[in-house]
Amino acid sequence: MNEAAKKYILPYNFYLIVVGDRSAVEKKIMKYDSDEKITFLDHFAAPAAELKTVPAGVTLQTVVDNYLNALGGKDKISKITDATMKGKLSGQFGVLDVTSIYKTPYKKLETVFMSGSLVQKEVFDGTQGKSDGMQGPHPYDAEDLKDAKVDAAIVFEVELDKLGVQGTLLGIDLLDGKDAYKVQYIMPSGKKTYCWYSTKNNLLVKTSAIEKTEQGSMEVVNYTSDYREVNGVLFPFMVKTMFGDIYYDSIEVNTGVKDDVFSVK
Repeated sequence: MNEAAKKYILPYNFYLIVVGDRSAVEKKIMKYDSDEKITFLDHFAAPAAELKTVPAGVTLQTVVDNYLNALGGKDKISKITDATMKGKLSGQFGVLDVTSIYKTPYKKLETVFMSGSLVQKEVFDGTQGKSDGMQGPHPYDAEDLKDAKVDAAIVFEVELDKLGVQGTLLGIDLLDGKDAYKVQYIMPSGKKTYCWYSTKNNLLVKTSAIEKTEQGSMEVVNYTSDYREVNGVLFPFMVKTMFGDIYYDSIEVNTGVKDDVFSVK
């Protein structure tokens, strides 16, 4: 066994694969590469482009303001008191029914059903939260609650300071041949979330974050598109996820959603 190991396991001939935030790991792993050449790949194993410097005058604030204006403006967004989004998720497990309901201030219900049976449920009533699924209910712990209000905000970029979210404009990234501003947000819990906003139309086109799931922690990447106007505000009717594509059949706002919809009991 030792002879085989010496023959075939060559320490200086390894491919070391590291998954994570490039800015956080690049310097740490460089010392393990003799020629100091690291290949960076995106989520689809394609070569990742280097971030480009943003033009003079472009800041985090201008990127966020342009995004909110592209949606319809802060005034129209602030007039939305509730939003109900219903759609289908088509993926490896078939077609699932997906519903997301938001209500100000900071209430959210998200459910996923398969053939009438509950697959996943997340609910937050503004104070308490709970997840439920095939493995049973789990009340939100202290760590979950730190970011719950951010997750329950209809458009969290409207009130970054109030929610305790810190943002940094990292540069311009290349997504499918198109430029997008890459922004890092640090949530109240310390979790990092990345958002990409198109340099052309200023809309959000991609998000990425490490999330806790029933299978453990994993990076969750979403692509948003097909924006349509609902009561003067644009909403994405298509979200491409790692588990399949969500197509929203309907998005309605200000329908008078009742508080008991978000019951945690």
